[in-house]
Amino acid sequence: MFALTEHQGDRRVRMRRVTLQKAADKLQRPQYTPQEKECLVTYVEVNGHPAWTLWDSGSTTTGITPQFAHVNAIRVHELTEPLMLQLGTVGSRAVVQFGAEVK
Repeated sequence: MFALTEHQGDRRVRMRRVTLQKAADKLQRPQYTPQEKECLVTYVEVNGHPAWTLWDSGSTTTGITPQFAHVNAIRVHELTEPLMLQLGTVGSRAVVQFGAEVK
């Protein structure tokens, strides 16, 4: 298993080997009620347009989809330094190459 490390201001990404300590006994996956699985979502206004928004307390960035930008005629700009986007799933990486200034 590998872990990804990115340091602030350093554009290099480092991979390091990690080892997990496995317990002898097995654990059943937790079961949740539909109420416990509800997401925090609200409408917010982006450049005067309503946007259905999913809140993620662990996120380190804010983003809109290319489709939202297109439909609402939001001008995008190429970033001088692309941003690596690492999701919580192994192998789910992307590079954000465009940004927008919105109100």
